[in-house]
Amino acid sequence: MDTEVADTEQAAQLPPAPVVDPFRELIYVHNDIVGDANLSSSFGNGHWSFRWLVEQMTPVGMDPADFVEGWLQDFHATSVNGFAVSDRPGIDDFVARWPRRADGKLNLAKAPFKLRAIMNRLDVAEQEHDIGEGRFVFAAVDPQFGFPMQFTVIFEYNLPKLSANETVQQSRTAWAKLFRNVGWVKKNGKLVPREINVLFNQELVKVTDKFAARGANPTGINRSALSQVRTNEIQLGNPWSMREFHLQSNGTLRIGTVALTPDAEFNIFDPITGERSGDPRFDPETGAELPPRTDRSAELVSFLQANRSAVIAEQHKIPAAFLAGESLENAPFTNWTFEKGLVDEVLRRPFARNTCNGCHNAEEVQISGFYHVQPFDGFPATADGKDRLSDFVKNDEVPRRTAFLQHQLCGGQCATPAGMTAQQGAAFQKAAKPVRHH
Repeated sequence: MDTEVADTEQAAQLPPAPVVDPFRELIYVHNDIVGDANLSSSFGNGHWSFRWLVEQMTPVGMDPADFVEGWLQDFHATSVNGFAVSDRPGIDDFVARWPRRADGKLNLAKAPFKLRAIMNRLDVAEQEHDIGEGRFVFAAVDPQFGFPMQFTVIFEYNLPKLSANETVQQSRTAWAKLFRNVGWVKKNGKLVPREINVLFNQELVKVTDKFAARGANPTGINRSALSQVRTNEIQLGNPWSMREFHLQSNGTLRIGTVALTPDAEFNIFDPITGERSGDPRFDPETGAELPPRTDRSAELVSFLQANRSAVIAEQHKIPAAFLAGESLENAPFTNWTFEKGLVDEVLRRPFARNTCNGCHNAEEVQISGFYHVQPFDGFPATADGKDRLSDFVKNDEVPRRTAFLQHQLCGGQCATPAGMTAQQGAAFQKAAKPVRHH
């Protein structure tokens, strides 16, 4: 009883959780935001446009059109980190139909990408080192007709320190307040939600420029704060593929390994044919017999068993030598599966949900295939843009990210809001810590 009283008194001393509007502070999908022609149009070179964002990350002296075309050609890569990746032949048609300038280079003013979402991802971080991320989600559109394609591109930026002397927690709090000040305005001495209009967008672009503009990371490659570019598509080839691209020391953007995701060699099922390791393999299209696949699943089992506590806490790092060059989606063959008795569900689930093909396949609920932000408007389409979000984002991620932002606004600790069940309260307090997935 004395312990319970002490816990109650301690909770009473914590600051209350501030009210957060997640669609004004965390997830920006409203059509009046992402559809703002002055900011999202590449023709006008707005600060949320594909063109402007690319220009900010291109090396000084290089034509951004060359930077983009070099990046797109990496969809023809056939191996990364010693593992095979699928050539995506559809990239040639996509590039061929992209309008070009008089000098023959890609016309970035007519870049075939449409902004679908802006994300405040303060919640994604290495807990002791990184502040979080800011993200722009684009849908590729048909270069001639403009309709969205099954191809999304996400620019993901490390949020920089706003002051050199800040701690990581102080920086997160400062960023949280910046995003909060976009969403709320004081009227008659009270905070009320800011109306979503041109003035709202003018406030938001002041924040996004702090991580997306050239110079956001003065010591980074090309002085950019870009962490990675991720793609999620079946438009360019088969099967469905998710990839990750990184700025190189020479300033170019090239394919790299995907985060927290071992190659398919570490799964017991072939992601293309669905055959178990050791079984004969046949090309699903031609019927031709394929060479035996390499089976390294025992190595992954050993890693998971040896790092059980870290994996369950979702604080693990997959060995660099295991990391794939792409994450394939070909349900159910890309589900992370282990021989019976080797990896229990308590261990399997946190490992699998942190992989790309876990989060975008068997472990969570997606939309329109393997998306959490789909390239298409929903049916019916809504002005608030929430129809583009998966149920996982709306029902699981929005509450968790909201709780995380509340904790940052009160310096890392908030009292559990009244009316929560014990389970909800535990989840609220757990949300004070950054996550590493999604």
